[in-house]
Amino acid sequence: MIFSLLIVLSPLGTNTSYAATWTIDFQDQQMPYNMDHIQGIIDNASSGDTILFKGSTYTHLANIIVNKTLNIVSDVGTVLSSCPSNPQEPIFRILSGGSGSTIEGFNINAKEAGIIIDNATNVKIGNNNITAEGIAITVLDSLNIVISNNTINNSGTAISSDNSNNTVIKKTTLSQTMMKA
Repeated sequence: MIFSLLIVLSPLGTNTSYAATWTIDFQDQQMPYNMDHIQGIIDNASSGDTILFKGSTYTHLANIIVNKTLNIVSDVGTVLSSCPSNPQEPIFRILSGGSGSTIEGFNINAKEAGIIIDNATNVKIGNNNITAEGIAITVLDSLNIVISNNTINNSGTAISSDNSNNTVIKKTTLSQTMMKA
């Protein structure tokens, strides 16, 4: 497993803040290795850190929990695929502690659910290609969610928003899919 840590120091007086970039760049080894290592890196990161995916493909993923403010990004279009033994679980589940998080730059191939945002605020989902036989993006009991510049293909439902306010969907392409509000 290869990962790196970059610490950025702020020169602004005594309130020095630290932001780290954690790089995920190991060979796809399926379940449980992928889940254990990716969730472990997310769990060890601090709010405000960036999780940068550099590997091309990670399979057998289920329910990656985001419960702190993180920027989870891929600059290489990393492919993330569902675990066949847990098809009902999303690739990412962003909970209230994950408010302010970003998911960006992925190719997500999910069985039932791609991304679930549950009781969170100020989450950004952008520049992803998502396919899900069920629901690509679900927004539940959340506020100020921005879904932009995504392509959602061949999904039972593209985006579902229930009991949520100010969910903004812009510049998102839907193809062979439905939308539920």
